[in-house]
Amino acid sequence: MFFFRKRPSETSSAAKTARVPFGTYARAWLEIPEYEHFYNMEMGAVDRGNQLKVTDSLEMICRIGGHQSLITWVEDTALYNAYKLSFHSLVPEKEKWTDQTKFRTEIVTNCFRVTLQHNKKRKRVSTSTVTPVLDVPIRDHTIERLQRPRDCVVCKKEGLSKKVRRSVLGELSVNMPANFRGSGCRKSSIFGCKQCQVALCKESTCFTRFHSPEWR
Repeated sequence: MFFFRKRPSETSSAAKTARVPFGTYARAWLEIPEYEHFYNMEMGAVDRGNQLKVTDSLEMICRIGGHQSLITWVEDTALYNAYKLSFHSLVPEKEKWTDQTKFRTEIVTNCFRVTLQHNKKRKRVSTSTVTPVLDVPIRDHTIERLQRPRDCVVCKKEGLSKKVRRSVLGELSVNMPANFRGSGCRKSSIFGCKQCQVALCKESTCFTRFHSPEWR
C-alpha cells in the first residue's frame, strides 16, 4: 500500500537514510506494508501513540535506573493500547470512551476497588506465646542457626537482658543512652529451635527450659 508521507527533518534520527526516498520533495508517496501502517495508527507504535502518551505519560524526571524507564514505557503503551482497543468494543457509540484521561482514571479507580475488596488483614503471631510443635517429639528438636537474630523467647518472658561489656575508659552509665544500658537491651540470639521456629540462647539453658513441661 502507498501512503502520503512528510519528509523527516535533517535533525531527526536516521535522517541520512530516511530522507533518501523523498529526494528533493517535501512530501512523497511511500510504499509501506499494510500491517505496519495499521499498527502505527491503531496500536500507537510511533505516530498516534506518541502524541497521546505525551499528556498522560507516567514518565518521571527523577529516575532510579534504566529499568524504571522501561517499566513506565510498557505501562504507557499498555494503557494506550487498551484505550485504542476500546473503540472496537461492542458497547453503543455514546458509551465509548472519548477522553483518555478519564479512561485511565477509571482503570486506576477500579484497581483500587478490586484491591480493597480482596484485602485481608494478616494475623500477627507473638513469639512469646509460641509452644513447641507436638507433631515432632521434643527429643528430636534441634537448635540451629536462624536467618537473622531475634529476641530469645525465654529471656524475653523472664525479663532478662544482655550484659553490656564496658571498657575501663568507657562512658559512665548516666551518660549512656537508655537503649545501650543493660536494663534496656533485650537479649537476642541468632540460634533457635528448627522445629518450633523460635529464637533461643545457645550458651544457656533456654533451649531445655523452653521444651520442658513446666514451660507449657
